[in-house]
Amino acid sequence: VEKSTEEAIHNGGITYAGFECHHRLFIEKAKVHSCWMLLKHCGYNDDLRLKPELYALDLEVSPDQAVELSFAAIEFLRDIFNMFADQGLLYFRDIDEIFATMPDGCPWKNIEKRIPLNNNTITFESWIGLWAMQLMLDYKSTLEAMKYMGFEQPVEEAVTVSKRRYGNFNELFKSSQKKIFRCYVFGSLGVGKSCLLDAMIEKDFSDKTRANIAERSVCNYRKLDKKTGLPIYICMTEFPDFEIDDMLNNPEKLYCCDCALVLYDGTKESLLYAREIVQNLPEEIPRILVNSKSDNVFLGQQSVSQELEEITRSLNMMKHVRISCKNKKISHLLDVLTEVLPNPSKCYPPDVYRRVRMKTRNQMERFTRFFFSVGGLLIFAYLSYAKLDKLTAYLQQLRTLFTSLLGGIKW
Repeated sequence: VEKSTEEAIHNGGITYAGFECHHRLFIEKAKVHSCWMLLKHCGYNDDLRLKPELYALDLEVSPDQAVELSFAAIEFLRDIFNMFADQGLLYFRDIDEIFATMPDGCPWKNIEKRIPLNNNTITFESWIGLWAMQLMLDYKSTLEAMKYMGFEQPVEEAVTVSKRRYGNFNELFKSSQKKIFRCYVFGSLGVGKSCLLDAMIEKDFSDKTRANIAERSVCNYRKLDKKTGLPIYICMTEFPDFEIDDMLNNPEKLYCCDCALVLYDGTKESLLYAREIVQNLPEEIPRILVNSKSDNVFLGQQSVSQELEEITRSLNMMKHVRISCKNKKISHLLDVLTEVLPNPSKCYPPDVYRRVRMKTRNQMERFTRFFFSVGGLLIFAYLSYAKLDKLTAYLQQLRTLFTSLLGGIKW
């Protein structure tokens, strides 16, 4: 190998050029079986694909749980990023080279429509956000991609599963330790759902109304604490309009989200549609009413505002946010989400909080009554048994006394 190419050996070890030359020599000498032995030793099958058992992982994940990147996975992705990055930025043109080890190339299409790009460059936070979002949406294909890219540890070490939220009412009001949160975006046609997702990833505004024909998700990060700089990732998802009715009748699908964003554009029709959406959402799912076109001023705004107050009062909505997707003024919404998602109790109306607390207290009272009832029965049984034992011993003593006094007379 060293004679075939000058770059084959470096510091006493073989380089990739030497490794490739080594295989070429095997093929030229008709020793193809040696190449196949090495490939199968590395986990490849006859189709030059990794064996499924190397990356297959079946997790028991409830709809209200999320599969997240572990610390080992983040460090691995950091090494990949640093390998191709230039001055802390990853150029979009290098994506194909990063996924060159996969048989079909990059497994995700239209990455530029999923995460923010700045002059066709990707920051490290956006890079991690892409992987965190894809792992949450489809962890099996994401783990397969990580294995093809060289993740050496078992795939179990690459993921963590968050705690359940909606299975227990007590968990609804506890702070969440999740790193990525998912928001569903609802609204009638033309209210600006796609524009909100574009603004989320800092894309240019488009005033063309387009119907949703496929599910679309985007991800961006926000710094949770200015002192520590710990980020949280927010994933927004919009669905085709023809799937909304089926979703509202499928609680398991709705429980996948951490918060529902219900959009309206200030018109009465969009407001009535928003009310219908909110009324069909499960009570335990946090929801935020969003005016996506607060920059519009039209006749009848006062009457709609009055009706909005009545609807929000009747629906018991605690959060109402006004944004402008056209002017990319969505920072207020992101600030609210940064506050609400890790602490969902801030999004529930006070009466819902009181009702849930009352239900929890009633459960505790029932448990306490049951505990004391069973405990009392056990104590009574023990005392009864102890008294019976003492009574039997006393009768034995009387029998002995009668026997000694009356000369063995039986009684």
